[in-house]
Amino acid sequence: MQIKVNAPARLHFGILDLNGNLGRIYGSLGLAIDFPNTVVEVRPSEELEIYGDKKNFTNPKNSKGIFGPEKLQSSFWAQLGRAQFGPIEPKAQSGGKIFVPNKKNFLSGNFCAQSELCSDSGQKLIVSDSGEKEKVFSIIKKFSKFYRVEPKVRITVREAIPEHVGLGSGTQLALAVGVSISGIHNLNLTIKEISNSVRKGNISGIGTCAFESGGFIVDSGCKIDDKGIPQKIFRYDFPDDWKFLIVIPKIRRGFRDSEEKEIFKKVIPAPPEISARICRLTLMKLIPSLMEKDIKKFGGALTGINRNTGLCFRKVQGGIYRGKILQQLINFMLKNSYGAGQSSWGPAVFALTEEENVNGLNSDIKKFLKMKKINADVFVAGANNRGAKIRVYR
Repeated sequence: MQIKVNAPARLHFGILDLNGNLGRIYGSLGLAIDFPNTVVEVRPSEELEIYGDKKNFTNPKNSKGIFGPEKLQSSFWAQLGRAQFGPIEPKAQSGGKIFVPNKKNFLSGNFCAQSELCSDSGQKLIVSDSGEKEKVFSIIKKFSKFYRVEPKVRITVREAIPEHVGLGSGTQLALAVGVSISGIHNLNLTIKEISNSVRKGNISGIGTCAFESGGFIVDSGCKIDDKGIPQKIFRYDFPDDWKFLIVIPKIRRGFRDSEEKEIFKKVIPAPPEISARICRLTLMKLIPSLMEKDIKKFGGALTGINRNTGLCFRKVQGGIYRGKILQQLINFMLKNSYGAGQSSWGPAVFALTEEENVNGLNSDIKKFLKMKKINADVFVAGANNRGAKIRVYR
């Protein structure tokens, strides 16, 4: 048995409520996008092995050296305390099939190993794989400790969403690995159960929902006294002919999980009037204009929501957006698109336009970057309206 998971990146547009005086906190808005992606392949093995596309992450220099698979397996269980774990009875069986939110996510065919991150339209995005082994290893430790399962699998990371740039790389990698191990060991876990086991999605549920079903998503946030995984309260297919031009300046990357927790402590409670504006824009303009396919009104609402969210963080990120470069980029984008903003902590920023105009916007942005001497990755992304693709080979 082999399992291949292709998980989508996401744009994070804003947060509904950082005040909390109604008994709930957070509540996020976002969209699953079709590029870039995290691609993970997993198959059974005698030992735990973690590989990259061109590099064995268990030991880049020598796959049989001190960090070879056998040593890694022994070290892995030593860290967890192997004696406390025994066999676990899997949940209700389903013919050996992994849980998947929709049967259309099951595809058949041969593996297509790719050595670079490349979109269907030929766009390329170079991603460093440094630290990939450690990230996968950390995910497996959490998953295995939670479900008391010894993962005897070979994991190969074929593609990886750039980390800490605002595209949700951590959640997608964690879910892709968790879903694959669940399938190999026939645990029949839901996406939310896997998300909980690897501790992803406790502030924003957009990444988990993007993996599960794709599309445009609004989540519920969570109760002040119960920081569980936010639930999906609205999900809608995003128009195929609406595109985002995404720019990732090569500056300091976004915040890590540990830094993020401290930042939220500094900004909560935010002024309730900011939350009121965001919620009104969401309910009375953003969602109706999406359903009516009115890109102009949708873009205006999106810009307003993103800007108001930035107001809450301006003291910790150096302004409404994270620094002068992002401010300059978004100001320029707003003159040439229907809406623009910063995804999550950045440095990824986005501009919304129609498919017929995206090439012109792409050209204009690149000229602007050259004029301002800003080094950045630039690419086009559409919506992913289906979620992760999960292939099972027998």
